[in-house]
Amino acid sequence: MSFRLICHGGSGLSAPFAGRIFGVEPDGHLRYYRYLGGGTADHSGSTGWDTNSGNTIGHGWTDFQHILGMGDGVLMGIQNNGDLRWYRYTGDGTEDPSGALGADANNGNTIGNGWQDFLHVFVRAAFVRPLGFVPERVIYAVDQDGFLHWYRYLGSGEHDPSGATGWHPNSGNIIGNGWFGFKFIVGVGPEIYGVRDDGALHWYRYTGDGENDPSGATGAHANNGNQIGRGWDGFRSLFAGPSSIAGADAIDVGYDTLWGVEENGDLRWYGYGGDGAQDPSGSTGWHPNSRNIIGNGW
Repeated sequence: MSFRLICHGGSGLSAPFAGRIFGVEPDGHLRYYRYLGGGTADHSGSTGWDTNSGNTIGHGWTDFQHILGMGDGVLMGIQNNGDLRWYRYTGDGTEDPSGALGADANNGNTIGNGWQDFLHVFVRAAFVRPLGFVPERVIYAVDQDGFLHWYRYLGSGEHDPSGATGWHPNSGNIIGNGWFGFKFIVGVGPEIYGVRDDGALHWYRYTGDGENDPSGATGAHANNGNQIGRGWDGFRSLFAGPSSIAGADAIDVGYDTLWGVEENGDLRWYGYGGDGAQDPSGSTGWHPNSRNIIGNGW
C-alpha cells in the first residue's frame, strides 16, 4: 500500500492512545497502526507493532489535504474547501471499514473554515512528559507570506463552521516569520522540526502561549533555527510524535520520534533527545537506532 496522508496520533492519559499512527490510502480508507518499539531494525515490520496494525478503521477520507493527530484519540482533517473537521477514535484498531467502532458522536463536525491556503499545517499534540499529561492541542500554520500562525482548540468537536466555538482567544495570532523554503515541518510537544528543500534539518522550540509577535522573539529558544542533521530531502512523507509515554509504554523517555517514508515505501525511525545544539552532521543528540528501517510498503 502507499499512503497519501500519514500522521502520528499524539499521546493520551491512558496507554491505548500511545504510539498510534493513522494513514489515508488513495481510495480514502483510513488505516490504524500502533508502534511501541524503540527503533529496532526490522525491514519486515514485524517487531514492535501491535497486532491490529494495518487494519482499516474508516473510509471516505479522500477529500482531505491534511490530517492532524491531536492526542487522546483526536484527529482533525482539513478538506480541500478549507473546512476543518473534528474526529475522535477510541478504538483499538479492530477491523471496521465502516468507521463505527470507537467513533465519537461529534465525529465529522466542522469546527472552522478557511484553512485551505496554508503552505504547512502541523501540530503540538497532547503529550506525556515526566511531570504529567499536557492536554493542549496547538495547531501551527504557515501562510503564503511565510508567517507562522498559532491556534489552540479547547472544544470537543461541537459543530460550528464559523470557528467561533472552542478556540483560545490567541488563535490566529502570528508568532514568527520567514518560514519559507521548507519541504516538511512537524511538531512534537514544544519542539518543531523543519526540513529545508536542500535536506537540512532544523530545530525550534516554542514555549509561548500564542502571544502576537511577528518577530518570533516571544517564547523562542536560544537554539532556534540550528541545524541538527542533513540528507532529509529524500523522504516522500515525514511525521513525528512523542515517545515519552507513561507507564508500561515507556520507550526511550525523553526522545522525540520522527518517521520518514522513503520513495520505495521503507519506513525509517529516528529518536532525537538533544536541545537543538548546532550540528549539521547530525551526530549529536540522536538515539543509536536512528535511521533504522522498521517497516516497508508505506
